[in-house]
Amino acid sequence: MQYSPADPERPEEGIPGGGLSAGGRPEIPGGEEGRRSEGADDRGPGGEEGRRAGGADDRGPGRAAGRGTPTLAVVIPVYNEEKNLGGLLRDWQAVLDGIGADYTIFLIDDGSKDGSLRVLKEMQQENARLNIHTQPNAGHGPAILCGYRLAAAADWVFQIDSDHQLDTSAFADLWAHREKYDLLVAERTDKNATAGRRRISAVSHLIVQVLFGSAIRDVNCPYRLMRGCELRTALGKVPPDSFAPNVLLSAWFVLKKRRIFTGAVDIRQGIVLRQSRVSRHIFRGALKSFVQTILFRIRL
Repeated sequence: MQYSPADPERPEEGIPGGGLSAGGRPEIPGGEEGRRSEGADDRGPGGEEGRRAGGADDRGPGRAAGRGTPTLAVVIPVYNEEKNLGGLLRDWQAVLDGIGADYTIFLIDDGSKDGSLRVLKEMQQENARLNIHTQPNAGHGPAILCGYRLAAAADWVFQIDSDHQLDTSAFADLWAHREKYDLLVAERTDKNATAGRRRISAVSHLIVQVLFGSAIRDVNCPYRLMRGCELRTALGKVPPDSFAPNVLLSAWFVLKKRRIFTGAVDIRQGIVLRQSRVSRHIFRGALKSFVQTILFRIRL
């Protein structure tokens, strides 16, 4: 995923397909390393089975027109990825078709300047599971938040980036363990980042570890599966202008002692890996993210 001018720290990164007006954002009301053991917490009632019992449906917005609320919603922010989208969606469709669950893919086009939106529309003609939302360029963080709010009605929400850098095979491990966990992340084995970017990541991890806990090392991981009812609660706490919402969501899951599973994901073989570099914009964005993380802890 290439860097957007409106997003100085875009992570290694709708003409709505579901009847949602372009630019609309539905409002959602408000570890130890590795696998967290089960125990009492403040999550309240309502697991996947509990929510399905009875006739009531309190899952809120995010329902695609003509389709019931899916078991799995996939959120993919898109910015100038015209050349990667075809392979990305074909590869992930093969994986998702194999899990035996109903799913919808929410693609948030963040004002792409290339042919990304055209490619998405063309692929949507062949795949009714694609739900395309387009917005003026706002940056990676706002695009992810928009996608989460559209998708949060699902039982499970999975987020990946559109640069198609990470191997699809790691998803099977997350999906297989989902019933016992609330957040499942596949941490990147190689970020291919410069020393400066690695230092920024280290500081971000340190802030989360000190203020929230140490259950997750890759706090900004873009390969995460979240239980929908937990995500809906967390989104009510995340500020709408969050620069790195995945960092804040990781922090929330840790602080609230949700059950967390960590796996690993490798870089796809045979690709030219994009290297994350530090620029003035990235540095300023990192500072903004650090401040927001500290304020997030104070407000919780």
